[in-house]
Amino acid sequence: MKAAHLFDLTGKAAVVTGAASGLGLSIAEALADNGAKVALLDHDDASLEAVTRRFQHAGHEVMPRVIDVADTQGLAKIIAEVARTWGRLDICFANAGMSAGPGYATEAGQMANVKIAEWQRVLDVNLHGTFHMCRAVLPLMRARGFSQEEIDAILVDNPRRFLTIV
Repeated sequence: MKAAHLFDLTGKAAVVTGAASGLGLSIAEALADNGAKVALLDHDDASLEAVTRRFQHAGHEVMPRVIDVADTQGLAKIIAEVARTWGRLDICFANAGMSAGPGYATEAGQMANVKIAEWQRVLDVNLHGTFHMCRAVLPLMRARGFSQEEIDAILVDNPRRFLTIV
């Protein structure tokens, strides 16, 4: 089987958080380049706008949305909008994340010096945001026939029913 057939995502709908930079951007590009419609979610409005223009210039169908992944209700509304607009949701890449700061090798990064509010923000984005995203897509994935095992998986190794939750 050829790679182009194996990774053909034509007609699939995807949502990617952290889509305006780094790994999220790379994943969104790979999905779009292989035919998927991609909802680009990010908190950085300016970067998201630039990425959206680039995707649209390349002929990709995208739905950019500015969102803080710690906003549970906002995520649910966007996921519902994706489902309404595209009639489906096949792929979720819950990638948004942030750094906990300068790192332990610096004075400011040592545990005793990390502000509790900053640490809570890291947990809200990196841990809770991923949970909220996966939970928001769960009913749509179940409705499309994905089993609980597939939904719980990190990567489902079946190109005909492609789902990623990371």
